[in-house]
Amino acid sequence: MRPRPTASWPARPRRSEPVGESGPAGTPGGIGTDTVVLPVRWGLTTEYRYPGLTGVEVTLRFRGRALWQHRFDPDSGERHHRLRLGPVRLQWSITCDMFDGTLATSIGLDRREKRTRTWSRSRQWMERTVRFDPSFGVIGGQTDVHPPEVHDPVYGDSQNCTGAILRVHVDEGRRELCAVGSKVKSSMFPAPYPPFVFNAVACVGAFEPDGPQRYGNPESPWFNVFLGYYQLDCARAEWDRPFGFASAAGADSAPVVEDLTRLGKSDWNYFSNWDYGVPEDALEPYCNIDPASDAHVDHGLVEIAGRRWRHVDLLGVEVASSYVSGHPGARQLVDNTVVSAMLHEGFGYPDPRPGYDTSFIPTRLDATLHMAYVADDEYFHTLIFGGTAHAGADRPLLDAAVEATKVVIAEHYPGFGFP
Repeated sequence: MRPRPTASWPARPRRSEPVGESGPAGTPGGIGTDTVVLPVRWGLTTEYRYPGLTGVEVTLRFRGRALWQHRFDPDSGERHHRLRLGPVRLQWSITCDMFDGTLATSIGLDRREKRTRTWSRSRQWMERTVRFDPSFGVIGGQTDVHPPEVHDPVYGDSQNCTGAILRVHVDEGRRELCAVGSKVKSSMFPAPYPPFVFNAVACVGAFEPDGPQRYGNPESPWFNVFLGYYQLDCARAEWDRPFGFASAAGADSAPVVEDLTRLGKSDWNYFSNWDYGVPEDALEPYCNIDPASDAHVDHGLVEIAGRRWRHVDLLGVEVASSYVSGHPGARQLVDNTVVSAMLHEGFGYPDPRPGYDTSFIPTRLDATLHMAYVADDEYFHTLIFGGTAHAGADRPLLDAAVEATKVVIAEHYPGFGFP
């Protein structure tokens, strides 16, 4: 499943960081909890880690000594390394697709013919494809991030969490680095839901690493609150409708509130808080879905930048939080995935508060969403923009968040929405 920029969605130039290519490395780098190590054979291991959420770093080691290392970003392609050993050479080849979340590696032995002096493959020792998440996402044919910005004299500012569009494959396949996609599939979207791809831009209340926190502070109006936007990619070979809509009837399509509720609970409980380090059993009480009692308001179609979007409010959706109490014996974060530290840097750090003695306390949230979809030959692509606030409270914050997402639609996605 590989939704990428298409001809019908003019993609803006990608922003990519300069990536230096290192040759044979003489000393091994440190291996921490952010590294996945997979054995090859004969003392060879391959290591995968995120130096940042816009790239993957791959290191080949022999008995702990780094032979070669590369960082792959969305513009990277295939890389080859050769180690001459007299009449033979060892060749390591690796191809990365940051959009699909795949790394294909092979190690082979070449021999040099005495007469022709040409190299030929003598033995292929390893061919392996590693699938990983999160990968690099696309929304509306664009890879650039356009974070909605809240600047409020009472509530303060917002900030982008990751600096990239994050993509997670919600299917049953094994993924290295972060397994959240398969957990969401089994827990929140079991059969008969087919697989799909989740792309997201998320923003939280602004914070400084050494200053007051907001996302993890239960006394803040920004506690457990996000604003941003999604794209859900559903293969037409497996889906007969777009995500979040009852049919592929365009502007006449009614919203499917159960899809939206499942998505919200998946985002808070798993894509955010499980990745943050919240134990899975602390999330499970807030994963229940009852379509008959899901409170919502369907406001119908509203105009944004000359196009029509379906406006839906979800009311009182209960989700877990990442709050960590400092009370003796209170539960603490665990190592669910190698991306947890980066989520702390993007969302905010744990912030124990007096009087809040239980970790991972839930919140009830109201959400305001604007949604539409487009289709190509292979996929339905549902775009959802929205904000959240504590249920029945902080309405000015929710209004400011929603207005910020409407600005993003008007300035960067004016061609989307229904005619």
